[in-house]
Amino acid sequence: MNLGALRRATGSTMPMGEVLRCLVIGAVMVGWNPGSALAQDTIPYPSAKDLTVSVNAVVLFQNGASVKLGYSVESDSSSQQQLWTLAIRAYLALSGSYELHGPSGWYGHTAIADDSNAVEWFARSAESRVDPGEALSGFTAQATGLLDIVPFAATGYYDLPDMPDDDTVVLGEAPPGWSNAATGLTVGHVPLEGEAVLSDLTTRLSGLIGRACNELGWIASSSLCTTLDSLLVSGPVRLDEFNDSLMANRTGGVYLADNPYTLLKGNRDYLRSLITSSKFALAYVCGSTLTARNKSQVIMPVTWTVDGTSEVGALILPAKPSNGPYSETTFDVTNQGHVRLHYEGAEEVAGLTPDYHACE
Repeated sequence: MNLGALRRATGSTMPMGEVLRCLVIGAVMVGWNPGSALAQDTIPYPSAKDLTVSVNAVVLFQNGASVKLGYSVESDSSSQQQLWTLAIRAYLALSGSYELHGPSGWYGHTAIADDSNAVEWFARSAESRVDPGEALSGFTAQATGLLDIVPFAATGYYDLPDMPDDDTVVLGEAPPGWSNAATGLTVGHVPLEGEAVLSDLTTRLSGLIGRACNELGWIASSSLCTTLDSLLVSGPVRLDEFNDSLMANRTGGVYLADNPYTLLKGNRDYLRSLITSSKFALAYVCGSTLTARNKSQVIMPVTWTVDGTSEVGALILPAKPSNGPYSETTFDVTNQGHVRLHYEGAEEVAGLTPDYHACE
């Protein structure tokens, strides 16, 4: 292809580098190899990864597994290029799964990047790009799924070289987008597959704590990591205490940055939404004896109260057996009245007014 002839034929006054840019930018995404033409010399394709970028996620809205994430990007002062595009690996179906918005001057869309799907934003103009040492927020992605650790790729802006009017020099093949970009990890959506099973989800959250603490170093305090994990796997699942520990370290103590806080709290909040009255029941036996039933697959900490009195008691309810619909734990009340069952001493999850008849 003779670009000089093309420019003369079309009457274009665009600089040769810009003519080439218009042809190459779209063609690269569909696998066209600009180095396939016959030529004596090849100019290497420009680098788009001469920048250092971090991408931080926060939860803007959550209702069960429907989560709207907000992203902010920060380009380190050592970066040699302006931030031009941001892509986050997408694990949900591209069609209809995501609602995307970007800051002013940026456009968000779903795309196929190399061999994987992505949600992507790109700057519409030079004024919208992020300079070294600067940060930009306002990137949002809403979808239904679990939160997980996912890769991102950020590309720096580059100028394509001016090319001669003949075919003696061609531009080299563009490298795959994810290899020609600054990459890292952030928080994103992954599919929720099958039935939401509490025991599986608590084990999964424990695994995410391990990755955030040990593999990635997102949480520096080993004592905090141990505390959080113990509230999930070393006995009853204490999600309210888990939340209190996260909140305390978000505002003070061992500071939790955006990504680990979003990862753990988003998954905790989804788990907590599954612990409802449908998981518990109270049954009356006779006299002052009742049974508390746990229909979930994890050990549950509960308390009971009796209306009109100061009576409070605590129980640890075993997980339901594999061959039955629920576990049963028997307890006796001291006073007579309406009995209420509370998860972790707070939310009421079951209630019953016995007739307190004598046992035979």
